[in-house]
Amino acid sequence: MRYETATLEDLKVILLDSIIRYKNSPVTIHAINESAKGFMLTIRSLYDMQDSIKVSLNSRFLNFLPVKLGYCNTPFGAVLIQRKPARAYKQGLHGNNIFISGRDGERNYLHADGIYNKYVADCIEGIYPSFEEAVDLVREYKVSVAYARTVCITANGELIYRGSRIGSVNSSDKSICLQWGKESFLRVLK
Repeated sequence: MRYETATLEDLKVILLDSIIRYKNSPVTIHAINESAKGFMLTIRSLYDMQDSIKVSLNSRFLNFLPVKLGYCNTPFGAVLIQRKPARAYKQGLHGNNIFISGRDGERNYLHADGIYNKYVADCIEGIYPSFEEAVDLVREYKVSVAYARTVCITANGELIYRGSRIGSVNSSDKSICLQWGKESFLRVLK
């Protein structure tokens, strides 16, 4: 068992409100209780925060390994979610161990309540529109749209790779124009 010497209070500090995976789907740990069977976690899917299930801390379906992060599409545009480069006591993804770069490129700390939604779940699971769909969404809604964890198109057609501008997109013919010297990015763009 991973936490065999941990107390209930230790587990609450380490795990409560963290995002982990259960059966490969992102979930948040809503509550932790001790029972005759050991420690039980109450988890909720990020896709449906209303329903919860109880699972044993020893369940083989729980996955505490770090989740992949990157651009997250929201109704207000794409944001870049990154881990803070610091050791923390929390296991899993939590509002205290990440920061985001918003549409304006400034880093802002994301409140924990802001990460419990289907948009972050899609980011974790790697669900993105295709390049062509992203161009159409940018043109229609005038917001930035990510089409991969590492690449997004801004509302004004700039092509951004992990927070850095590398070129632009022509929305009429869906072509990419890279900045000089950025040809190495071609393999990740389409």
